[in-house]
Amino acid sequence: MEELPESLIADILSRLSIISVIRCSCVCKSWRNLLLDSSFVGPHLGRSSQANPTLILYTLASVGASNTKLYFVDHLDSDEPTFSELSFSIPDLHEYCVIASCNGLLCLVNSRDVSEVCVYSPFLRQFIRLPSLVGDPGKAIVSAVGFGFSPRTKEYKVVASVQNVACGNRYTALLVCTLTRGSWRCIGCSDAMGWRINFGTFVNGSLHWIGLFGGKYINAFDLADERFAEMRGPKTGGSYHLGALGGWLAATHLSSKAHADVWIMKEHGVEDSWVKSYSVSLNDIGWEPGFVQALCFNGKGEVLLLLNKRTLISYNPESNKLRLVTIGGLPFGFDAVTHVPSLVQLREDRKLSE
Repeated sequence: MEELPESLIADILSRLSIISVIRCSCVCKSWRNLLLDSSFVGPHLGRSSQANPTLILYTLASVGASNTKLYFVDHLDSDEPTFSELSFSIPDLHEYCVIASCNGLLCLVNSRDVSEVCVYSPFLRQFIRLPSLVGDPGKAIVSAVGFGFSPRTKEYKVVASVQNVACGNRYTALLVCTLTRGSWRCIGCSDAMGWRINFGTFVNGSLHWIGLFGGKYINAFDLADERFAEMRGPKTGGSYHLGALGGWLAATHLSSKAHADVWIMKEHGVEDSWVKSYSVSLNDIGWEPGFVQALCFNGKGEVLLLLNKRTLISYNPESNKLRLVTIGGLPFGFDAVTHVPSLVQLREDRKLSE
């Protein structure tokens, strides 16, 4: 291997899975430096984003566990997906929600105090703890948080809305934190993110929240311009959950106790491009779900669905059949986000591995 050009070594290693790349980084110092260099991280991220999707699962506090656990699920297109627990030890953060995954980075909020936000690299085990969103918990509450990356400005940003409850009104401040700066900026006031705690959906350089009045409108926050744009939601006839599916903005609507529709916005920002792409009968699962969320395509053209935050099923549009995704050791209660593994680093952070 010493006789091979470094560029060829980098090209070979960039085709490996994230687990294999992490192992290779332990071979020698020169390989570690190569694998953490931006000239390698970019191509590896590009290949990872084109590969079959993976999932990050995390246990829910409601199932009685003292600490949240984090899991990585790969090979979703096989009959036996791989499933492994990830090490996690951010000081004083024991119960948390994963609100988003972007380019291999996770945005976490404290389950007991949503004003505490961290950004975490699960494979490099690096993190940034952002300043608290609320100085005095008795005077303000956090009502929404989102995380994403602007391709135009090349910046990662966390966006949040904070309600000033001490004033006795619905004054809501809109705050933005650019990771390279590490501090919150107030850019105005807006109710576009809603008044109840919810997390934004990142698609096409924008974060999306369902509007205040039953999902008729969706509010998209452009991370580059830092402005909201309102667009009409899908005509589902009822409430729905937003998500990202194959790079499109998607909405999952439980139209009856045994039927779910998945709508996709084929052209971002074009209201007439909403299409009911999948109509899924849930009769065969043997019970009536109260929650359905489309997560991703699994590499076979099937749609992976999360039911009641405890069951994964795969829907085949060609055969119109459902398949239970069996993963040994899966916790009883969990939530999931689609994840693109990467070596994107948090430069000015505290490194857990040190």
